Amino acid sequence: MYLIFVDINMLASENISVNGKTITASKIKKFPENFKDKDGDGLYELKFDQTNTYYIPPDDVITFVANFEAGENEIIIEYNGYPDYNVYALLREFKTEYALYPSKFWESFGPIEVNINMPNDTEIRSVNQGALKNLKNGNYQLKIDKIVLDDLEINFSTKPSILGKILLFIQPIGLICISFFILAFLHFKWLKTLENADQKSLIIA
Repeated sequence: MYLIFVDINMLASENISVNGKTITASKIKKFPENFKDKDGDGLYELKFDQTNTYYIPPDDVITFVANFEAGENEIIIEYNGYPDYNVYALLREFKTEYALYPSKFWESFGPIEVNINMPNDTEIRSVNQGALKNLKNGNYQLKIDKIVLDDLEINFSTKPSILGKILLFIQPIGLICISFFILAFLHFKWLKTLENADQKSLIIA
């Protein structure tokens, strides 16, 4: 069976095995006939029906051929990738994405359970679908009972310090309000100082 694996921002595949047997994978050099680069933007489209289309960058795709056995089969894909990240928030967050399309079209496809292990100095902050459970010590379990989006997004960051957690809780609008009250208080104290100084000048005069 000819299989296509999609990972967003994939650098290279490290190892692929099917039912314990290592197999060779390669980047797609020529897409199958059901892939079309219709707009000429380098994104190939895969259509499973007339209304649902998934767009795939060639660099995010690898292909391989596997012989499946009757019953349950196990496919393990190991690869390196790089996450997206923001540079505008109080805390720099990273995002990694996984393509879930077209599993929602598979009639027999059951719940997805994902076990995630993070380094000790990082933590998952949010996912865009499913229920995330923190198992402690960098271990997480994600369960998706119903696929509602084509891609799974996992957002993570380094663990903030106590001061960082306070700043994240307050948020920028909170910092602005606190700064406003501090400046207003200092302005009031300055006006009182000037008023007292004028009163002393009048008494002396």
